[in-house]
Amino acid sequence: MCHNERAFDLYYTYTSHKPIAFSLYFDSIGLDMGFEDMIDIPVTSYTSPMVISVPIPYRGDDPTQYPRPNNYTVRLVLDNGICRHKETDCFHDSTFVMSYPKWLTEQRFGDVIALLNENLNGGYIWTEYQWYQGDTKLVGQTQPYLYIPTGLTEGAEYHVELTRDGEQEAFPTCPIVAVANPVVNGYAPSMGYLSVVPTCIVTGHPYFNILSRKDGTYRVTTTDGVMVQEGIFRADVTEVQIPPTAGMYIVQLWSYDTPEEPYRAIKIILKDRCETCATSF
Repeated sequence: MCHNERAFDLYYTYTSHKPIAFSLYFDSIGLDMGFEDMIDIPVTSYTSPMVISVPIPYRGDDPTQYPRPNNYTVRLVLDNGICRHKETDCFHDSTFVMSYPKWLTEQRFGDVIALLNENLNGGYIWTEYQWYQGDTKLVGQTQPYLYIPTGLTEGAEYHVELTRDGEQEAFPTCPIVAVANPVVNGYAPSMGYLSVVPTCIVTGHPYFNILSRKDGTYRVTTTDGVMVQEGIFRADVTEVQIPPTAGMYIVQLWSYDTPEEPYRAIKIILKDRCETCATSF
């Protein structure tokens, strides 16, 4: 189920007496996330199959307050005038998956799709990534961004399966459809035209990537202004290695060929271990 929808359809059929009402009972996980039981709702129309519109919890204008992506169980109970209780054989349990909303992924250029970080995604920290085009697993695409040097396929759907920090099961984002030119009419991506990924790196692998539409220059300094290194970056993705000394650093980016955002400064953290820090934009 995708969070950009306000409801999802639950389909069912019956093989005995025609139901006159139905009830839905959510498990404790669903109730905690805001789903509400629907009890003794009259059946007003009969189709094949039958369909129930189930509201998805909506928490005001903050789009980050969506139900936690997870497996949810709901019990459907049909009242046909003979049996109507959830403890009888007139019920059926179903499991559904809530996905991450597609706005967590944002196409940057014709060949890059990136993820929003925990400051913009509702507070989630992910440790594993696997990207897909449609149902096809993209082998080797296990970074917090998708970069296809030959270009994304226009009109194709892309999504990523994400594993949260400290968990084992991955849940997908709702798909994003690739377009030829994602930055038009002055629209600025919410993560900016100049970006660094990841923003938390470890001393055992002190690398980060600069994403940009155009070429430019970068400078890495300590938080008190001591320069660590500087260089140039190219359009699309440029990998940068810095000395493996733990600390907090500022990455300054200049790209005067990008008038929408010619300069940006981004904080990164270099730690001996990075178990609970951000690994995305």
